[in-house]
Amino acid sequence: MRNYLRFAWLCLLLAGCVSTHVTTLANKSGGTQEVQRLVLVFPNAHVTWEFNNLAATVGEKNLQQLAPLLRDRLPALFTKNGLPTRYVDKRDASPIALQAQEHALLIKPTSASFMGRGGASGLHLQADLLDPVSGKSIWTAEVSMSKSGLAKLDEGVADHIALQILDRLRADKVAALAEGPWLNLEGKSVETAPKSIYAELPWLKDSGFAKVDDVMAVPYLSEKGREGYRSYLNKRYPRAFAIAPNGNWAWSSTGLDVAERALAACNKNGKDPCELYSIDNKVLWRKK
Repeated sequence: MRNYLRFAWLCLLLAGCVSTHVTTLANKSGGTQEVQRLVLVFPNAHVTWEFNNLAATVGEKNLQQLAPLLRDRLPALFTKNGLPTRYVDKRDASPIALQAQEHALLIKPTSASFMGRGGASGLHLQADLLDPVSGKSIWTAEVSMSKSGLAKLDEGVADHIALQILDRLRADKVAALAEGPWLNLEGKSVETAPKSIYAELPWLKDSGFAKVDDVMAVPYLSEKGREGYRSYLNKRYPRAFAIAPNGNWAWSSTGLDVAERALAACNKNGKDPCELYSIDNKVLWRKK
């Protein structure tokens, strides 16, 4: 298993993959907000990262690549899919000037990560939908991006992030968006599921045992283990969950070696050999 995981890591490094994942952190709208128009605000001020190290340097580089693409592509894709959006170039702390029926969507970087092994890096942004009267956040989502090897942050990555944000706004009943497939700028329907860094590895196929979010289907787990799996479902991509017949379990999130780390943590807790149950949005485990 260890050699297999190292081989998978090498493939990811050579392929150069990008994963994207948008999750809702808070929804104070009560599902009653009928947001009809947006103003995208992406601050241009220099980012002060938590640590002044290589992670901050790589995070700044990734942000410089991704931010202009999001500024261009997000308003266009939102408008294309029925939510008129304009971008405001805001460089100071002055109030956001809103027009009738507009809400501000503030996107800002929050953290960056870097793992020397394989040059894997991560960039995390926070999207806040602001109440036009109070200016307080009524909906918050996290945008996570992980990159391996020689992968580039291009228009495709920006488009996928933009459509995932739309997906969350609709699912959380925040914005007035019609049901149906999302469209790209050419008018073609596109897939908006979180993009897995492991998606292109042909041997990591979904077993069909259960849906990844079916907590009760995971074998061997106690109630505490099921609580752990529920927590795992909210973790950033890439992520992995390992289980053992004696009830041991562990998860790992972010970085190229999530599977290896999840297995190592699980095996520390007992003698029964652990195996992978899930990676990202796939269930790998097969019924014995």
